Parts: sequence; C-alpha cells; structure tokens
Amino acid sequence: MSRKRDQIRKGARQCLKERSMNFVELKKEFWPPAHKKIEGLTRVYRNNLYTCLVYYKAKDMEGKQAIKVMVKNNLNKEIGWKELQFIKNGIFGKEARGYQYLQEESKLVNSSNMYWFFVRQNGQ
Repeated sequence: MSRKRDQIRKGARQCLKERSMNFVELKKEFWPPAHKKIEGLTRVYRNNLYTCLVYYKAKDMEGKQAIKVMVKNNLNKEIGWKELQFIKNGIFGKEARGYQYLQEESKLVNSSNMYWFFVRQNGQ
C-alpha cells in the first residue's frame, strides 16, 4: 500500500473522530496527476472521508444531460445511500435531485470501491 494512501486513510480516521465533514473543492493544480488526465472531469471535491470526481458536461445512461459524480471512500469502505445523500447535499445542495442506475449483473464491474450517481439541478 502506498504511503500517500496510508496518509489519506489516517486523515479519514481522524475526521471520524473530529466529525469534520465539509467538502473542499480542489484547485486543478492540486489534483492528483492521474485525475488531470481524465477526459471530461471538471471538478474534484474532497473531505477526509470521501473524494468526489464531478463531470458537469455529462449524460446519464438514457442520454439526458446530467452531472455525473464518482465517489470513493478514502478508507476503502462501502458507501450507503445515506452517505450518498449527505455527499449530494454537501456538494450540490439539498434541493438538487440525485439518482443512480443499477447495471445488469452481466455488465457489472465491481473491482474497486467506487460509486457513481447523477445529479440534476434547477428543474432539469
């Protein structure tokens, strides 16, 4: 396991103790190098528990305009729906509508602890 990942997890455990959950938008110059190469990625948000990659000019699974969000737990733990709701509210506001698609079992890729959801704002 990398030293950086150990530091992130240590910070996440400390955050659990402190209950500091505010998201901070990372400026592009502070994005991890791999994130700078991802096509369509427009913003990165982070707190000590979660890293969220946001794609503002995306389409959902039905081809409708939406904001696509990838969420990763920095402790590499599963993320429940209450946590996804908290993340959606923390980044996009309580009145934004978030939704998920659950893939067919034959197309399911579940090799890492990442969760995706879509957001629509302003009556989209």
